[in-house]
Amino acid sequence: CDVVLIAVGRKPNTKDLNYKVIFDFINSSLLDVSNESFFKHINRFPQNSYAILRNEKIDYYNIKTINNIKSITPKAKDLKNLIDNSIKQEIQSDVPVALTLSGGVDSSYLAKISNNEKDIKSYTISNNVVSNEKKIINDFTKSLNLKHEFVDTCNVENIETIDTLLNYFDQPFKSSQTIFQYALRKKISKDGYKVLLTGDGADELFSGYKILVHPYLTTILFSKNFPYFLSSLKSLQIFLGIKKVKILNNLIKFIFANISKNTSISNYISSYFNNNQSFDDLGDYNIKLQLLKRIFLFPLPYWLRIEDSLSMMCSLENRTPYLNYKILNYMINVDPLYYMKNTNKYLMKKAIFEDLPKAIIENKIKYQKPTNTSGLIFKSLFKDAKDIFNSSNFEYIIDKKISVNDFIKDSKKNINSVYWFKLLILTRWLESTRSY
Repeated sequence: CDVVLIAVGRKPNTKDLNYKVIFDFINSSLLDVSNESFFKHINRFPQNSYAILRNEKIDYYNIKTINNIKSITPKAKDLKNLIDNSIKQEIQSDVPVALTLSGGVDSSYLAKISNNEKDIKSYTISNNVVSNEKKIINDFTKSLNLKHEFVDTCNVENIETIDTLLNYFDQPFKSSQTIFQYALRKKISKDGYKVLLTGDGADELFSGYKILVHPYLTTILFSKNFPYFLSSLKSLQIFLGIKKVKILNNLIKFIFANISKNTSISNYISSYFNNNQSFDDLGDYNIKLQLLKRIFLFPLPYWLRIEDSLSMMCSLENRTPYLNYKILNYMINVDPLYYMKNTNKYLMKKAIFEDLPKAIIENKIKYQKPTNTSGLIFKSLFKDAKDIFNSSNFEYIIDKKISVNDFIKDSKKNINSVYWFKLLILTRWLESTRSY
């Protein structure tokens, strides 16, 4: 679902900059979270919506996707059938099909089912971040006799690539992952493939992220299922990589930091123990609502926009089997106790555990999508970035004095790489707006 900018009249320039959006981008990495764009008088098309133009007036309508959320006890077989059917549907094509493979549960299962249906090839970004998974990937692809290739990213780690992407997106992007995913798609397109399957959405639907542990435990705690809460607290230690005492300490801070501002802590606790605290009162910290927000608001819509744009740049059609509406509706209606249980992606792993090697199913470590921001900004782009920062004036944009010496100091300490990467992206994008 691409985000569309709606503009009327002249092209924008630096005088039209929306500094609020710029601040949010630099300080919080927030993009696509409202209808505002980087320019004051240009709006983004509302998410999860459609529009009708009548008599020179645009009316927007929200697309209602989820109805009457329930809390059912899931069946692994039902979920497996939904996933299998979606993959088999998306693999259908009259042109060559490829897929991205990370070595995780979702992309590995996508590869296995797809390989059973069609002659495909899988691709993986090759950099130091995925080195721990290379053996798993090699063993897995050999066991399936699946064509596979690791893609080097060195040829896109330059300012020219950044400028190319900014010119196509017409706005900044927030992560170095964008550059690496571009390298992947360039190679896939060069090899003659026209359709690309990805595992996007699986981490959101099946609770794969560490950031979802606190909402999950909060939901269980407020359901008053204390034995289950204590069991989950213990079993999630390996996934989080910290002891349960530390998890509990962080959870308490999380709960007290996010209790409704309209309710005092004492009243909140009192109503909880007097059975007056409803499940819905958890608001954003209800795991189901958290999942819905990640899927429909942020960050998934942003990443889908970016990856779809990257695919279109390379003449590829991007397909995401896990985001089938039947799978979404099923998972949203599942009892939240089953989202994680003793591991992340508990339900998915239970549904497909017979189909994947133990090394993949039982891997407790959650690897993020391949990125190496510090290596990119402090090594590959260091000289160019230093020259650009040395000749740039940031104070009028981010209200903060920054010198190239700050950049050099941080590079030596290998800190704040994401911040400097975003600043470089913003600087190159602002440079391009001056041509208007």
